[in-house]
Amino acid sequence: MQTTENTMYQMERESFYQGIPNYWADLDNTEYSTYNVYNLTQTQKENMHTAVREITPALKQTIELLRNVPDETLVEMGYPEATIPYLRLKRNTMDNTIGRFDMMLDGDTPKIIEFNADTPTFIKELFHVSGKLCAHKGENDINAGEEEALRQYMMKAIRSAIKDSGKERPYVLYVAHGASKEDYLTIQYLAGLVGAPFAPLEELEIIPGDGLYHNGHRVDILYRQTWAVEIIIQDVDGNGVKIGEELLKLVEESKLEVINPPASFILQNKMLLALMYHLAEEENPIYTAEMVKAIQTYLPKSAFYQEDLGEVTSFVEKPIFGREGNSVSILTATDTIKAQEQDFASQPKLYQEFIAPTMTVIDSNNGQQAGNLVFGVFCLGLERPSAIGARFTEGSGITGNNAMFVAISAK
Repeated sequence: MQTTENTMYQMERESFYQGIPNYWADLDNTEYSTYNVYNLTQTQKENMHTAVREITPALKQTIELLRNVPDETLVEMGYPEATIPYLRLKRNTMDNTIGRFDMMLDGDTPKIIEFNADTPTFIKELFHVSGKLCAHKGENDINAGEEEALRQYMMKAIRSAIKDSGKERPYVLYVAHGASKEDYLTIQYLAGLVGAPFAPLEELEIIPGDGLYHNGHRVDILYRQTWAVEIIIQDVDGNGVKIGEELLKLVEESKLEVINPPASFILQNKMLLALMYHLAEEENPIYTAEMVKAIQTYLPKSAFYQEDLGEVTSFVEKPIFGREGNSVSILTATDTIKAQEQDFASQPKLYQEFIAPTMTVIDSNNGQQAGNLVFGVFCLGLERPSAIGARFTEGSGITGNNAMFVAISAK
């Protein structure tokens, strides 16, 4: 039964989002972007940004380590063998242009549970829509200025890729899956920030050993949204040609530059968190004392095997290249929660201490809902903490494709 308050929520939400062009407030005829603003404390907001600043030096150090280990070590960590020459490449002045840390709050201390480094989503929501909703509702916009920062870092990445390409007038193209409204409108937004053309992924043509083409034009610099490396290498055309592997070879042969750059795939592997935690526990000299402190402060205990979690009784099991909560399990002393979708169940797993999520109540088209928040904190250039937002999931379950966007403010 509809209440007066719920009807008002629906009307106000619809009116607000109708004013934002080229946006997906609803997905599959279901509410995605809520009309809620959740308030962090200033301390929590500042601690999230501090966590990004303090963990990124350790990430950079880990990239250099993995670029130089034997192939066998990378395979043991779950990197597909076909990607190894690619991920060893050092291109671009930044190893990562844009990435998103997923965080839980343990009191006021943020805990980094994932780093979505290769093809992060949630971009337009946090850099563009969040500020508009905060302003509309009279809340403090904690992401003010971050859209311009995103544009500047994108331009910096493009300039670096131009230098690497050696081309005076390169063709820069932004692409995403045309069938996905969310992905395609995100790429339209990002391309618009830098004045670049954009196209659906389906229009690209790969000529092995030659180049990547769009409508007869050779593509020199490619920004890909949601065309993840672990998916790319599985792509085969109608003639049985492994076009995904051929695309990576074009990058390896300097016939194509990509954003995010190759090192982003090193960072995408969730097993990286277990490696970092293990090396920090051993006080391995690869890390400075400051790096060790950051790892032990901001990463939940993370391990290659369940038994290595020691006395931890509540933990999360997640596939190392999984996405959107697919194939994730939460195991506690009293309960086991498994994701309905199990598409990545055969992948190697990361085992991670379970951090209880922030619980809250939001308004929605279906009335009030009680559930949990996972916070997303963007990082630009693997150095600058940036836009913050949250995804809401009803109940205490796994954050997946059905999660809803909640804007964040701070008081």
